[in-house]
Amino acid sequence: MTQGPPDRYRGPASIGEVAGKIIRPLVNFLNGSSKDIPKDIYVAFFDIDGTLHDNNHEIPDATLGRLEKARQERIIEILISGRAPASIYPVVELIGIPDPIIVAHHGARIEYKGSLIPNGSKPIPYESAKNAIEALDGRHDLWNKVDLLYFNNNVVPHREDDSPRMEEYRRRNPNLDYFKLGDDATPDKFFGPGEPDKLVVLTNGPEEAQDVKSYLEAMLDKEPLAINLTNGRYVELTHEDATKGNSVKIVLDYLRGMDPKHAIAFGDGMDDLEMADAGVWTFLMGNASEATKAKARGMKRVTLLDITNEDGAVGEVLAELMGRE
Repeated sequence: MTQGPPDRYRGPASIGEVAGKIIRPLVNFLNGSSKDIPKDIYVAFFDIDGTLHDNNHEIPDATLGRLEKARQERIIEILISGRAPASIYPVVELIGIPDPIIVAHHGARIEYKGSLIPNGSKPIPYESAKNAIEALDGRHDLWNKVDLLYFNNNVVPHREDDSPRMEEYRRRNPNLDYFKLGDDATPDKFFGPGEPDKLVVLTNGPEEAQDVKSYLEAMLDKEPLAINLTNGRYVELTHEDATKGNSVKIVLDYLRGMDPKHAIAFGDGMDDLEMADAGVWTFLMGNASEATKAKARGMKRVTLLDITNEDGAVGEVLAELMGRE
């Protein structure tokens, strides 16, 4: 069952009067002009890893304080990530976001207070998932070199349980419901929980990850899938419509049809630039890859930051936008 948004999600007129407090010169740490950044901001989308989180997977205290001040200004804070919901909600709790809306699995699942919102589910079709698993199984040279994880919400069937790759992933994502299938489990054995929100292939490093990505793209070119690299070593497959760009449109529509000109976003990846394509002004972190920065420089609704997640860039931008105290 889906839920309607709470009363405070009725659109700009009732969310809060923040106009006049939002725009300030950001020349101290921005690459380029800030004159076009929206003045009336009511919603802010935040990527987690490489954006809110520093390299120790922590949010700086100063950033937490500025997020709290933004909520006092009645700005709606929404976390948007490739993570599963169970790995997002601890961050929601740490920040202190009430009545949270989250975007999980790159947009395959959008929830309000733990329940799907309308149009908030974009799983991979069974047949496409089956073809992806069979394609990976067909690469005999990768056996024992990669691990496949199948995500349905927070449930994660998988074959291997004791590889270094799997051990590290479980350590970094302890809140998921893992269960081991047999080492020779056929693709249909993965389907017990339902269609997958996401498939993840764990590899040993960037070169192997790129090889797997290129192979799957060639084998699955007719499937409605998006195939991306994350964290340098993971190959992630989602439905082609499960994107951050589509997700912000769905969320803003859920917020009584809010105009994207009243939203901002923060991210560090190529997929975060999709939010700018959807009309949301996007701040790209200074720690983004050179390829992502190169694409961002040609986009109209992106501000490229000179500071990074290690500098607490999100908090610094919020401080400038709201006025430092």
